[in-house]
Amino acid sequence: MTEFDRTRREFLQTGRSAVGMAFSAGAASRGGFGRHRRIIGTFVTAVSLLVSGFLLTEARLRAQALSGSIVGTVLDEAGAAVPTAKVTLRNGATGFQRVAATNSSGQYAADNIPTGTYTINVKAPGFQTLSQSGVQLNYGQTVTVDLHLTVGAVEQTVNVHASAPLLQAQTGTVSASITNREVQQLPSNGRVFTSLLLQAPGAYVGSSSNVGSGVYAGLGSVNYSVNGSSAQMNSYLLDGLFNRGLWLSTLVMVPVLDSIQEMNVLTSNYDAEYGSAAGAVTIVETKSGTNQFHGDAFEYLQNTNLNANNFFNNSQGLPRPALHYNQFGATFGGPIRKNKTFFFGDYQGTRRGEPETYTSTIPTIAERTMFETGNFAGLGTAIYNPFDTYTDPQGKLTRRAFSNNIIPATMLDPAAVKLISLLPTPTNSGKTNNFTFDPTSTQNINQFDLRADQNIATGDRLFVKYSFIRSLADVPGILPAPANSSVPIGPYLGINGDQGYSAPMQNQSGTVDYVKVISPTTVNDAQIGILRWTLSITPTDTPFNSAAALGIPGINISDKSGGLPGFLISGYQTIGDSNTFPEDSFTTTYQYDDNLTLVRGSHTFKLGGIYLRNAFNGFSAFPIRGTYNFNGQFTRQVGTSTTATALSDFALGAPLRFHERALLGPLACVTGNWAGMHRIVGV
Repeated sequence: MTEFDRTRREFLQTGRSAVGMAFSAGAASRGGFGRHRRIIGTFVTAVSLLVSGFLLTEARLRAQALSGSIVGTVLDEAGAAVPTAKVTLRNGATGFQRVAATNSSGQYAADNIPTGTYTINVKAPGFQTLSQSGVQLNYGQTVTVDLHLTVGAVEQTVNVHASAPLLQAQTGTVSASITNREVQQLPSNGRVFTSLLLQAPGAYVGSSSNVGSGVYAGLGSVNYSVNGSSAQMNSYLLDGLFNRGLWLSTLVMVPVLDSIQEMNVLTSNYDAEYGSAAGAVTIVETKSGTNQFHGDAFEYLQNTNLNANNFFNNSQGLPRPALHYNQFGATFGGPIRKNKTFFFGDYQGTRRGEPETYTSTIPTIAERTMFETGNFAGLGTAIYNPFDTYTDPQGKLTRRAFSNNIIPATMLDPAAVKLISLLPTPTNSGKTNNFTFDPTSTQNINQFDLRADQNIATGDRLFVKYSFIRSLADVPGILPAPANSSVPIGPYLGINGDQGYSAPMQNQSGTVDYVKVISPTTVNDAQIGILRWTLSITPTDTPFNSAAALGIPGINISDKSGGLPGFLISGYQTIGDSNTFPEDSFTTTYQYDDNLTLVRGSHTFKLGGIYLRNAFNGFSAFPIRGTYNFNGQFTRQVGTSTTATALSDFALGAPLRFHERALLGPLACVTGNWAGMHRIVGV
């Protein structure tokens, strides 16, 4: 996808409903080029009312993404329902407690409770107290736990440990749950949680390369397709916060792997509250503090000495490429007030230095001498004067050849002569693939998370979290510039595609979630959050008026258009800057959602809505410095198609085509294309 295409595509409309039906309103657009600001409000409401004769155990609603639900039926020894039984669920790690009561059918429900391992105590007149421990509740699950009471005194207690995995029979969602142990112990290239998506059914590496590598995917690849859908159709929830960029649907926040409590990947048949995705929905829950202090420290590294050489280097007798990759950090959490207040924090630093090997074809020393002397006899083919033509007896327009293949000095373009002199010396004597450059690509990342949890009153809970990531990526160009250049051009003379830039990124998020138990049958869950992405991609030559210094006017017209235009000469490596940058994207998403769950008899009513407000400020214009194409059209004979004369076209400053996009204001741009004989500097 080119930058032109990116700026034309619309924002994804994002919505989520509680369950059942989803109604969405609002629109988002991204039009025009250059610096602009769009404040896009996307309001998605979902009011789903389940009014039917289904039993509660047959039509349980999925729990809020931040938590889970435990439901079931309390029965006596004969299998009859036990009404008005008191069911107490307690999380031993945090002391969190929720009390529920069975209805006339013996059914109970504990909605929107934190994940973890629970002990369930049941008391009813005329029956022994039942205590069932080891009930594991995972993120986003609705677990059925049926409880069987024995006749006897309430003072007597029957202890049961749930040894077998509990059945989730309340939903047809196809999903894969990845536990904390699996997150930490399964191999993960780069230690990014998205690589574990391949554990989910129907998941495989996708074909959307722009979200799998490059600057936008610098924090982690999301190039994973599920059940045939596009990788950009997936959605990610991080502690209930929509975690998806507005520009290319990449990740905004990437949690430290050691801070992840659990992942749940929903691949199909998921509820409408996850309606923002046409692919998979990945729900990530991070750790919270507990009644015990816990933490870890880690360092993962790769370097040259630990790596094997690759096959191609071995076959050519080349040494192992230098590589330095270090990832280090720590996590720590625990109680502030036992059973009440908890904290958790983490830090991770990443330092990467990775070599890039570029092999290019550049003009040889003999070919560069042609620009000094005007003698192009060494091209091995005749060159023709595009300004000296005649009509042959057959009426065909014909060009006259330059005498002895020598271009007069007055016809040589001074910008081309000066530019060709800046090229590095070839690293071998070949005419092709004659220059190898081994620069280093680097990236430094620092990130941390701070979280606090509070158990309030009887079953209420609150958590607050703040996350921060700062990254700096420096990607080298493909051709180095001379050390003491007469033209200010920065460190690289050749910059193609996704090369030759510095990309500072700073992302932040904050969220507050409050679950209020209004009554044993009425629970409200409200959340507010903010997600901030800031990225500026700046080519290394942007600060310099290189084109003007070279003698080419009309290129360096703003603080965004510094550097050289791209010179595309057939058969040779591009000289100058033909990449798709600079580019800025500053986005903020404000989120508010609320879900109210009502249990009335054997029926459940769930009302919910979410409001997302997206603020976007971006810059993108390609090619802002312009590109010149030389294919030999003007110094070859009319009617022929050889590209062997591309270098002599360049010497004349005669491009086949020039394309440039100029910015005139916040919402205005001009795109220029012209073809035909036209000197670079017009002299």
